[in-house]
Formats: sequence, structure tokens, C-alpha cells
Amino acid sequence: MRNTDLNARNFFNITRPPFKLNQFGGTIGGPLRKDKTFLFFSAQDTERRSAPSPISITTPSAAERKGNFSSISGTILNPVTGKPFSGNIIPTSLFNPVSVALANALLPLPNRGTQYVSSANQNLDDTQYLVKIDHAFSDKDRLSARYFYDENKFQRPFNAPSSFYAESLFRNQTLTLNETDVFSPTMTATFYASGGRFVRTQIPVDPGLQSLQSFGQHVALGTAVPVFPGIRVNVSGFVNIFSGGALRQDPTTFEYRAQGVKVWGAHTFNFGAAFERTRINANDYSYTPGDNTFNGQVTGSALTDFYLGYESQFFQDNGRTFYFRENRPSLYVQDDWKLNRQFTLNLELRWHPWLPPIDLNNSLTAFVPGVQSTIAPNAPKGLLFPGDRGIPDPYSSITGKTSPLGSVSRGTLAAIRKP
Repeated sequence: MRNTDLNARNFFNITRPPFKLNQFGGTIGGPLRKDKTFLFFSAQDTERRSAPSPISITTPSAAERKGNFSSISGTILNPVTGKPFSGNIIPTSLFNPVSVALANALLPLPNRGTQYVSSANQNLDDTQYLVKIDHAFSDKDRLSARYFYDENKFQRPFNAPSSFYAESLFRNQTLTLNETDVFSPTMTATFYASGGRFVRTQIPVDPGLQSLQSFGQHVALGTAVPVFPGIRVNVSGFVNIFSGGALRQDPTTFEYRAQGVKVWGAHTFNFGAAFERTRINANDYSYTPGDNTFNGQVTGSALTDFYLGYESQFFQDNGRTFYFRENRPSLYVQDDWKLNRQFTLNLELRWHPWLPPIDLNNSLTAFVPGVQSTIAPNAPKGLLFPGDRGIPDPYSSITGKTSPLGSVSRGTLAAIRKP
């Protein structure tokens, strides 16, 4: 347990930021059946309320909000006439209404010189559970199972106006099964299976959940977004109004392994097989609301470019969605052959094919030098897409190849001699 009263003020903060940390949990374990089944359980919960990240941004002063930019060094040009504004005074009638509404709603007045200084919340809630069961079918057959759950919710802060952050949620779950068998004094085997799912969700947050579209920008979202899409406005050298991008990622992995050891005279054989399957489903809406940049290339100041509505760059996409699938099988056998007390020969053979990932949403591309795409005729030569000749659908991205399979086989020979 920790508390604000025990902390000092950061040099860059005006006041001492809040900090409270509570962490609690417990464990319990013991036999369910004597000499047969054992259970272990643990739980932990962490709660943190804090604002450790200082914010320091340059926001428009009261005078600048009325058109008086005389405090800016250099000449402010009228983008229509190309002539300087007298005294760097801009009539507010020329202001872009979207910029005015955005600044009045989201940009506070400076509270330390030309800077607005504050701190960003970085709250966290984390809950963990662990269950483990061990069971002995006999002295020669034992099974172990383990389940772990972790839900972590925290605020991802930015050097942006207060109350701008991304709500991030991670939910991780894994289940592992492990069985060990002793078939004879000279042969043992282990069988292993596991599955894991790791979900990440990020939701942008700003005061009032206001987007550029709600302030009057006539640019539709690149695609429908199931949550608040966020806001992206970068006024270079002044402030980056940013609340993270909306996204969801859902990787899932399954793994199966079998391993054995056999002692046969002077030989010790290790052999096994494994198979791993990975799938990743993702929806990234980070740039669907549009990314707006003002850098001063039009009027001479990024701030006046912003107020007059002259962007140096605007970027938007319709979101990125992919459904990756990948399989990774393997086989191996190894022989440690003890020829005598001083000399051991190690022999190994391993097969590990490479099966390139596929995307069920066909977002992967291929590169074949000199070939023009018929699916996207305006694409650069060599860049091919699913549906082009020789490019299967769905397609795994392989530079210059269309074969779905690459294979690696390795053999190893080693000799060890003891003096």
C-alpha cells in the first residue's frame, strides 16, 4: 500500500500529483486426495490511482484566441494575398470555425508562461488468478494442469491536454497440460498441450468524447468504428491533440508437443514432434478519423496555419483488418552414442518446414520483379495481389515465390572426446 502523502512533488509539476496503490491477494494449496491429487490456487488484485506523467504543452493565449499573434516572432502571411498581416493581427472572421471550436473546447489557457502544465492520469486495475492441479495416476504416470488469467486495464497517457488518454484493456489466458509417463526403466515420454489467448483492446478518450466530425469537419470516417474513433491534430511545436487509436487485437496460439527418451545399450535416443498453430485477428481503426498536421508552411507559424485551417498534411485510411493464420510443425531425432568412456558421438536430424502465414482477409501482397498486377493496374511493377496470376487466394506473402511451402531439414554430427 502506498499513498500520496508519502511522495514528493516532481520538479516539473505545479502540484504534487495523486498516487494511491493498493495490492492484495492470497494463496491456498494442499492435497485433495492423499498422495494422489494436489491443488494450488492464487489470486492477486492491484489498484493504482496516479498521475505520474507531467504534461507540458504550448496552448493559445487569450490574445491569440482573439487574433493577436504579435507574440510570435517572424512574419505571419495572409495565404490568400501572400502579404503579411499587419502586426501579426489576424481578423477572427478569417478563422476556421472547426479550429475555433476545437481550441475553445479542448485547449486550456496557459498556466505557466506560454505553457499549460499539468499531469496525466495513469490509473491501473489488474486482476490475476492461477489454478494448478497435479495428479498421480501411478508412480509411472503423472499429469499436471495449469490455468492462468490476467485482466489488466490501464490508462495510456499522452503529452496532450488533460483528460486525453487511451483506455487499454489486456486480457490474457493460458491453459497448459503436461503428462509424463515412465514406460520402462529405459524409456520415458512427456506429452504437452497448451493454448493461450491474448486480447488487446484500445479505446480513445477525450473530454466529452468529441471528434473532429462533431466539431464540424466535413470528412467522413474511413469506415464505421464500433467505439469512439478518437482525434488526431498535431500543431507542430505547440500541441499534439491525440487520444490514441481505436483497435482490437486477438492473438491465439495452440501448441502440442510429444518428447521421448530411450536408452538402448550405448545409445540414448531423444525424439519428438511438435505442432504450433497461431491465429491473429486484428482491427485497427487508428487513422479512420483522419490525421491532421499543421507545420507553418503556409502562413509562417503552425498555430496560425491551424487557426486559418491550412493543413500541411492530411492522412486517412479505411482501417486495417487482417486474420493471420500460421502453422509450424516439426520433427526431430537425436542419438547420443557413447562409443567408450572417452568418446561420445552426437547425431541429430531435424525437419522444420516453413509454412508461410496466410491472411483470410487478403491483405498480404507479393513481389515478383517486372510483373504488372492485373488486379491493381496502377500499382508499381512487381507488386502483386491475391487474384493476380500465380497468386493464390488467400495468399501468403513470399517475395518472388508463389509456393505455399518452404522446408528446412538439418542434420548435425558432433564428436566429444574426454582426455
